[in-house]
This record gives sequence, structure tokens and C-alpha cells, in this order.
Amino acid sequence: MNWRRITVVVLVAFGLAVAVWATRPWSDTTPLVAPPGVKQPQPDTVKSKCGAPWGGASVKTPPTIRPVVGTPCGGRSERRRLALFDDALAAVGIVGVTVARRSRDTATA
Repeated sequence: MNWRRITVVVLVAFGLAVAVWATRPWSDTTPLVAPPGVKQPQPDTVKSKCGAPWGGASVKTPPTIRPVVGTPCGGRSERRRLALFDDALAAVGIVGVTVARRSRDTATA
């Protein structure tokens, strides 16, 4: 096996790993708003179950008596962009390696 084939295999494995990661649900821990007049060095938190970046946008947060700071599962769009960028990078790498091989093979023929 030459280095080009190994590179293509590694890039395909990376792209598939990213695609699998992007279809998995994840969890997000979000702080709760502190009660009025109470200073909390460590705020209370709630753990939400988030839908996969490439999939349903469901968010399951347990009921709380205080509001949540921010948006639970707010990083979903960033995770989606990261997965798309990583898969695009793997695809460009695969195309680059195969095109470089073909151009080298036709130049030597």
C-alpha cells in the first residue's frame, strides 16, 4: 500500500467518524438563574438532552422552578457547522489525493 491509499483510507474513516458523531444525541448542562438576593459561587444547573446535530431538533429539559440562563442545546448549529466543515475537508482531501495521483500517472505515461 502506498501513502496515497493510506491517506484516502484515513480520510474516509475520518469522514465516516464525523458523520456518525453528528447523528448521535448529546447533553448540555445549563446554569439556572440565582434566586433574588442570593450569591451563588457555584450556580445550580440543569442537564438537557439534545437532538443530534444532523437530525431532529428535540430538546428535553427537566422542569425547573427557576429560569435557565441562555438557551439549552444552543450549540447545535455550531456542532452542525463543525461536522459539515470536517466532512467537506475530508472530501477535499480525498479528491486532492486522487487528482494528484491521476495527474502524476498521466504525466509519466
